Amino acid sequence: MDKSDLELYGIVGKMFREIRENKGYTLEYVSDYLNVATKTLQRYELGERDIKIQIIKMLCEFYNIDCSSFMKDAKMRFVSEYKSETKQSFILSDLEKEIIRKFRQLDTGQRDMFLSMLKIEEKRESNAKMA
Repeated sequence: MDKSDLELYGIVGKMFREIRENKGYTLEYVSDYLNVATKTLQRYELGERDIKIQIIKMLCEFYNIDCSSFMKDAKMRFVSEYKSETKQSFILSDLEKEIIRKFRQLDTGQRDMFLSMLKIEEKRESNAKMA
């Protein structure tokens, strides 16, 4: 299971937990209906375990919600969270912007020397970790 699968299962599980809590149902009550261990349902809700489509259908039926609409909502939340994470990872700090500005002012020889220094430092750090 890759990271995106876990994130989607996490969203689906969180949505089911919200529904369960809003209806005032306990983990035990719902797990009895599903005929699964309470811990298994808890792991579904926490996104720690993948939810088989059969279980998703049973939960949708139990909660009286349209499975297709539920999954579309889950996918929309997933895409929204993914876009938000991706956008955050590309936001540069003021220091990073300054480094880029200074790098762009260097001539080709200076850039090569700068990049060589970074490679040397990477090797030094790698060797220090191995020691």
